[in-house]
Amino acid sequence: MKGMAKRIGLLLLCAALLLGAMPAGAEPEEAEISFDGDYFYSLEADGSARIVRYIGSDSQLIVPQEIDGHPVTAIGESAFYECESLQGIALPEGMISIGNRAFFGCVSLQEIALPKSLTQIGDSAFFGCASLLQIALPEGITQIGDYAFFDCSSLEEIALPEGVTAIGAGAFTYCFSLSQFVVSQKSETFATIDGALYEKNTRTLIAYAGGLKATSFSVPEGIAAIGAYAFSGCESLEEVALPESLTEIGDSAFFGCDSLQQIALPEGLTEIGEYAFSMCKSLRQIALPEGLTEIGEYAFSWCNALEKIALPEGLTSIDNSAFSWCESLREVALPEGLTEIGECAFYCCESLEEVALPEGLTEIGDSAFSMCKSLQQITLPESLTEIGDYAFYDCESFRQIILREGLTSIGEGAFLWCASLEEIILPEGVTEIGEGAFGGCESLTLVVERDSYAAQYAKECNLSHIYADAND
Repeated sequence: MKGMAKRIGLLLLCAALLLGAMPAGAEPEEAEISFDGDYFYSLEADGSARIVRYIGSDSQLIVPQEIDGHPVTAIGESAFYECESLQGIALPEGMISIGNRAFFGCVSLQEIALPKSLTQIGDSAFFGCASLLQIALPEGITQIGDYAFFDCSSLEEIALPEGVTAIGAGAFTYCFSLSQFVVSQKSETFATIDGALYEKNTRTLIAYAGGLKATSFSVPEGIAAIGAYAFSGCESLEEVALPESLTEIGDSAFFGCDSLQQIALPEGLTEIGEYAFSMCKSLRQIALPEGLTEIGEYAFSWCNALEKIALPEGLTSIDNSAFSWCESLREVALPEGLTEIGECAFYCCESLEEVALPEGLTEIGDSAFSMCKSLQQITLPESLTEIGDYAFYDCESFRQIILREGLTSIGEGAFLWCASLEEIILPEGVTEIGEGAFGGCESLTLVVERDSYAAQYAKECNLSHIYADAND
C-alpha cells in the first residue's frame, strides 16, 4: 500500500508538471476538424492529415495510410487518450510524429508497430501504458519527449537507434521491468554503462534501468550531472556512490528510492533540484557539501528517517517545503549567510526541538515551522523583519519567544494554536499583525510598549497583555 501511495504521488507530481507546462491551444489554432469513420482529423499546411481523436473500441487496430484521400502523417495530442480496449496498433508508413499524450493511459496496449518514417515521439506519448511489453524504435527516430514511456511497467528492453539526439526528462521512469538500454555503438549522443543511460555531450546520467534489482550503484567519474528522474522509484537501491566530478543533481533524481540509506555528496556539488530526494524514507543522514548554493523545493520532503542536517555556508535561502514532513528531524544547523526561509520549509517536522536562526535572516516564510509540535525554543535574530502567515502554527510546545527590534510584520495565524505559549515580547517597531496571529494561545500574555501598534492590537483583539515598563 505504501508503494502504491508513493507511486500515485509521483504520478500526480508529473501530471501537475505536465499540465503546468501545457501551452494553451496546443493543437493548431482554429484548425478545422473533420471526421471519417472512427477518426477525427485536421489538415496540415501540406494537405496531410493529423488524427486528433479516435472514437472506436477495437482491440486490434491498423491505422489507414490515408483518410479522405489525405495521407496520415501525424497522431495528434491525446488522440488515443485512455483507449483502454486497445491492445495492439499498427501505424502507417509516412507518419512522422506521435504527439504529446497520444496513447496516454492505454493500459491494455501490449504492442505497437511504428513506421520507418517516424522521427518524433512527444511528451507522455505512452505514459501509463502498463501492458506494453516491447517497442521497436525505427532508425529515423531523433527525439523522445519528456515522460514518453513513464510507468510502462511491463517494458523489458529499449533499443535506441543511432539517430536519437534528444531524450526528455523521465522518459523511462517507473519502467520497473526495464533491465537494459541498448544503444548503437555508432551513437554520438548516448552511451550505456552498467544499466544506466548517459548523454555524452553534457556528461549526464539520464536514466537508470528500473528493472535492475541491485542494492548499490557507482556513477562513473567524469559525470557532471544526474538528470531529472534518473533513479526515481528504484526501490532496491540502498547505496549510491557519486563521483567528484558531479556538480548537479536534477529534479526528482532519487524520488521515492525507499531503501536508500547512504549517499555521499561530492564537494563540487552546487545544485540539488526540486524533489531530488523526496520520499527517500530510509535516508537517516546526509552531509551537504560546502559548495552547495541551491536546494530546490521539496528536495528532502518526506524523508521520514532523516534525523539531522547541517546546511552549508554558501546557502543563502531554503526553498519552499525543502524539509517538510521530515518527521524524525531533530537537529538543524543553519548557515550564517542565510537570509530567507521559504514557505513550509520545515512543515510538520514533529521531532524538531530547537532552532537557532542566524543573524542576517530577514524573512521566515508562510508555514515555515508550522506543526513542529516538539519545537520548544527558537532564537530569532535582530535582522528579522517579517514572520509569514502561519509560520509557527500549532507549535504546541512553545513556551516563550522573544521578538527582536528589527521585526515589523507578523503574518496571519503566525502563532495560531501555540497552546503552551506563555509570553511574547513584541517590539515597538512592529507595524503589522495579521488576523488571528495569536489565536488559540489561551495561556499567552503579550508584552508590549505603551502607545505602540502592538498595544493597540492587543486591546482591539482583547488579548491578555502587559506593558514592558510595568515593573520600572
